[in-house]
Amino acid sequence: MAPLAVIIAAALGLHAIPSSAHEVDGREGYGFIGYGISMYSPPCAYACRASVPNPLECPHDHGHMDGSEGGSHSSETSPECYATNEHFLRTVAWCIHSRCENVTMADIEKYWELNIPGRGRVQPLPRLSFQEALSEVSSPPTEPAAPEEILNFTAVVPDETYLGQYDTLTNFEEAEVSHSRYGLVVFLSGIVIPIGFSLLRLLPFPKPWISTFYASVIDPPAIGTRHAIPAMGLAVIPTRGQALFLLYLVTINVVLSAVSIRTNARNLWFSTPSWQVLAYLSNRVGVLSLANLALTILYGGRNNVLLRLTNWSHTTFLLVHRWAGFLCMLQAVLHSLIYLAKYVVEGTHGEESKLPYWYTGIVGTLAVSLTVPLAILPIRRRAYEIFVDTHLLFAVAAILGCWYHIVYRFGHQWGYETWIYTAIAVLSFDHMARVLRVLRTGVKRAHVTAIDREYYRIEIPGVDARGHVYVFFPTLSWRPWENHPFSVAASTVSGDESPALPVPNGSPVLVGENDKEIATVSSSPPSSISSGRRVAGITLYMRAQGGCTSHIAAQAGRGGIPVLVEGSYGGEADAFFTQVRQTREYPNILCIAGGVGISAILPVLQGAQSITPGSGFVKLYWASRSRALVEAVSSTMNPVVDVAVGEMRWGDAVVSVSIGERMALREILESELSHEKGDAMKWYTLGAAALLCLSGASCSPGPPGPAIHARYDYDPFLEPGLAPRQASEQCGAENNGQRCRGQACCSMYGWCGEGPRYCNRFSCQIEYGWCEGQPIPTPEPEPEPTPEPTPEPEPEPEPTPEPTPEPEPTTEEPGAEETSAPIPPEFTISNSGLCGNTTTCAGSTFGRCCSEFYWCGSDETYCGEGCREEFGGCGAEEPPVPELVVTTNGMCGNGTTCAGSDFGGCCSHYFYCGSGTEYCGGECRPEFGECETTD
Repeated sequence: MAPLAVIIAAALGLHAIPSSAHEVDGREGYGFIGYGISMYSPPCAYACRASVPNPLECPHDHGHMDGSEGGSHSSETSPECYATNEHFLRTVAWCIHSRCENVTMADIEKYWELNIPGRGRVQPLPRLSFQEALSEVSSPPTEPAAPEEILNFTAVVPDETYLGQYDTLTNFEEAEVSHSRYGLVVFLSGIVIPIGFSLLRLLPFPKPWISTFYASVIDPPAIGTRHAIPAMGLAVIPTRGQALFLLYLVTINVVLSAVSIRTNARNLWFSTPSWQVLAYLSNRVGVLSLANLALTILYGGRNNVLLRLTNWSHTTFLLVHRWAGFLCMLQAVLHSLIYLAKYVVEGTHGEESKLPYWYTGIVGTLAVSLTVPLAILPIRRRAYEIFVDTHLLFAVAAILGCWYHIVYRFGHQWGYETWIYTAIAVLSFDHMARVLRVLRTGVKRAHVTAIDREYYRIEIPGVDARGHVYVFFPTLSWRPWENHPFSVAASTVSGDESPALPVPNGSPVLVGENDKEIATVSSSPPSSISSGRRVAGITLYMRAQGGCTSHIAAQAGRGGIPVLVEGSYGGEADAFFTQVRQTREYPNILCIAGGVGISAILPVLQGAQSITPGSGFVKLYWASRSRALVEAVSSTMNPVVDVAVGEMRWGDAVVSVSIGERMALREILESELSHEKGDAMKWYTLGAAALLCLSGASCSPGPPGPAIHARYDYDPFLEPGLAPRQASEQCGAENNGQRCRGQACCSMYGWCGEGPRYCNRFSCQIEYGWCEGQPIPTPEPEPEPTPEPTPEPEPEPEPTPEPTPEPEPTTEEPGAEETSAPIPPEFTISNSGLCGNTTTCAGSTFGRCCSEFYWCGSDETYCGEGCREEFGGCGAEEPPVPELVVTTNGMCGNGTTCAGSDFGGCCSHYFYCGSGTEYCGGECRPEFGECETTD
């Protein structure tokens, strides 16, 4: 693939230039300065050698003779000259002998052999050893040599000269060690902190503490009440937890850019202390920029090892990737600007700018500077393919520019290039892992089916994947390396190549202009409309737009296209951290999704379908603008639909779907999440607790990657201590038959309160309070402790709780074990699988019998012992079914019919009203509408 080829070519090109082209031919060092590399150790010996800068007489050094009278005065003394000039060797030897009193002889001899001729990779050994040179000094020298005087005698090094060099070298090395130290702090802390905070989840903190901490510190948006939506169209608002880590990154980089920078009054390398500070600051931010470069590449990788070692999402790491890249860019620009100003002021810019290290550094700085602005959100959304290609190319250009800048300026002496090797290793590992993932699946053939004019389903047989994948379409574009992320919808596909879902007739539902991402929907294994054999494979969903997606959409209904699949992704931390599932402490799961945000929810619903009914609830609230998308997704979940209230059941999950309208999100969260002390309703929230799809009315994976982006309103009532006020009284048979006062409702768990949570007609206890759909009760006086109640002054016109008329007599036959009760006219058919109060199982697709625990079903568990005949049938006899009503939202079944509706007169196999063969033919449901007849 082209991206990998670019990286390999770049890595091989790092050593392509010959040695003679290097500006510095220094001895190679390994590690970082202070961590494997020592610049000036022992400092006294380096200071002695630096204190003897005099020209030397070397008759055999022909390469540097300037032709002046009096001998060969070389303009640049060669290592051979330093190694053979006896006056130089004796002068330095005496200086070391008199200054390095605390240095061992072994260290002095080692320094002497390696550094007296210079610091080159290949250089001659000194003609005299240290002790030999020292022994040739017959008496202590007393005369210093002038700086420009040819050294032709054994001179003494003045204290002022020695101390100036000593302080300059030690101060500079101290600064360089601090640069390396702080670069490692930034890089390693950026790795260790995510791992450390993730491991804190394994500590046995009380769950209320954890919930409170997440509700107030981690999950809410950092600013305002909206999360993960563009701020000024440029960037997304992070959560508080994300913002805390970003604040740490910014703070640590700012602080470490300026601390431990110390000046030296005797410094000989800088004209003023201010220039010394600026030079040290420039070097510091240069090293930090290199550290952040490696960290940025690590965060942005699909195969980032931190995804397996932490519970942080890929979305979070992509957010941190962008901020780390921004810091890297700022530090690189500051490093370049400071040295540019220095050379301009000194008047040497013209000479420096011609050197290779200078213009290669410009290439690196420009590449980093262009990468950041070209990665802003509007560009990623409108030109995703161009963004991906340029992003990688500029990253490779930045790596190459920085590497050559270092090599031309310093060779391989000081380990600066170690940061570049780290960045290359991380980038290469990521792309090699991508190649291996592609090779694991090989070339496959994808079949595209149209759902409507916007949404398409892609089925790829022969692929085993979960989570999300990246799919290459090499024959649809001149960029065969182009790929797009998709959430895996199913692990099996239809065996035939015919479209699994027909295109519905009628005008498609329009999608808002702000929803411009590639839409992907994940689900459990689907069942096609055409009942065919199932084969191993994956199913993906896509929303067609410009670019590659429009080319994919054009292949709908054709023979298939070759594809490459890179995956699976998304389940990296499964082995270390618990996933979303019902537990004994949290038996209920609440999911909230909007549009294609359902992609993150469906795997959870699939996993929850094995939970025994009655042990907990799984609820999904889903709002979608596209009716066709709802049909396509729900058809894969074997739905049972009740259009009267806009709900359906997917396995054990109760689903409420809003088509073409927004959900009342606040009311839903208030009713489902709020609870009082002692309330048994505990929810594992998927949405409000921000694990896969943050609570909101629209969630969609955007073009920048497979991560789920979401927008939602974070209301204060979710914070601890701010739950909506509820009545605190208990009620029900288990609480001595206590009734709720006034218009308060008695929930199924025996607590009084108001709102859907307590008054839902499917679950509230009508015997002990008011319930939704009932006449508002007239306030009654509190019962007095007297033995006889006070009679009412006037008879109430309201009906008594027990219906007076009996329009349908109960069938009683001798010997019948079970009977079916009459169904009052005000009863409604259960659409959630719950029965009781004003809800009956008669005519429900969940079953005709209401069990002892108020669940609808049709086997002996529901119709046998404990069956509640007042809310359905019991035994073998069918109960009477309430009269059907005309649907008002296009869904049929459970008490509603398509006959006479504006949506069409036929009820399809999947409980949707319409007209045409796909609705009126095949497995059309005649009990809920019209159907075509065949001869």
